[in-house]
Amino acid sequence: LEVAEVFRDLGDEVMEVLLKSIVADEAFYVAARKAARKGLAPLRNGGARSTQVTLLGGRRVSVRADYLRKDLSKRPGPKRGHGRRGKPGSGVYPALAALGIDFGVTPALAAEVARQVTDSDSVRAGRSALARRGIDLEYKQVLRVVNAVGQRGVEQRDAWLANALEG
Repeated sequence: LEVAEVFRDLGDEVMEVLLKSIVADEAFYVAARKAARKGLAPLRNGGARSTQVTLLGGRRVSVRADYLRKDLSKRPGPKRGHGRRGKPGSGVYPALAALGIDFGVTPALAAEVARQVTDSDSVRAGRSALARRGIDLEYKQVLRVVNAVGQRGVEQRDAWLANALEG
C-alpha cells in the first residue's frame, strides 16, 4: 500500500512538470488557440489565469494558462453595466482543452472517476472506492465529472448516429 502511494505521488510529480511545460510552450499554445477558435463563437483574449487541475493520483496543481472568453462586444442590444457577467463557463483554456482537460481533471482521472461511479451503486460508493486508492475528491466534483463524461458520451453517440444515417 505504501509502495503504491509512493508511485502515485511520483507519477503526479512527473505529470505536473510535463503539464506545466506543455502549457508554457508557445508553439503548442498557438496551435491550441487556433483549434479552439475554429468551431466556437468569436473569442477574445482573457489574459493568463491560474486554474486548478486534479491529476490521476489525486494531487491538485495550479496551472497558469491563457484564457479565451466569448467576445460580447459585437452583440446586439444595449451594453451591459459593470459587474454583470455572462453565464459561467463560457470561456476556454485552449492549451488545457487541447490536452483534454476541460472540467478541472485530467482525462485519465475523468475516466477513472466515471468508471468507479458506474461500477458502484451510488456516487458515495464510487467516492469511497476512489478514496481507498488515495483519490479524495469532493462529492460535487465527482458528480460534475460523471455528468460531463456522460454528456460527452451522448454527444459522441449522436455524432456517430448522424454519420451512420448520412451514409
